[in-house]
Amino acid sequence: MTQHDFDPEKLRPAEHIQEPDPRNALIAWPDAATGVLRPVKATYLHDAVSAFSLRAGVPEDIVQHFETVKNVYHYSWFVYRFQPVAELHSLACLGFTLRERPTNEIRAGKISDERPGLHSLMKYAIENQLVKNKGFARWI
Repeated sequence: MTQHDFDPEKLRPAEHIQEPDPRNALIAWPDAATGVLRPVKATYLHDAVSAFSLRAGVPEDIVQHFETVKNVYHYSWFVYRFQPVAELHSLACLGFTLRERPTNEIRAGKISDERPGLHSLMKYAIENQLVKNKGFARWI
């Protein structure tokens, strides 16, 4: 494949659907054992995201958001611009998780905002993370 086979900024022609985005050839990661830079491969992206998991008991809708983030990041091998999409969705997933978990705390006024944003929810999570088997530490 040459860089001129398709424009990676546009919808990819069907005959190139399984080819990596040519911009990924410009990226190298250090080898964990040797420190030597090596070109990124699709398996490296897979290994990177498969290392992340959620604990048992996380609601299915949150698991689906989380797995979507992992898949979009993995498929950024084919479409480089999926990386920021995965990052954005990961923040949305985090916000959804943090909003879902403290429903009773929000109702009780423990979180000052009526519709708390990511900042307020993260602050609450960090401040209450040390409570044994309570708060966000059970899920995250």
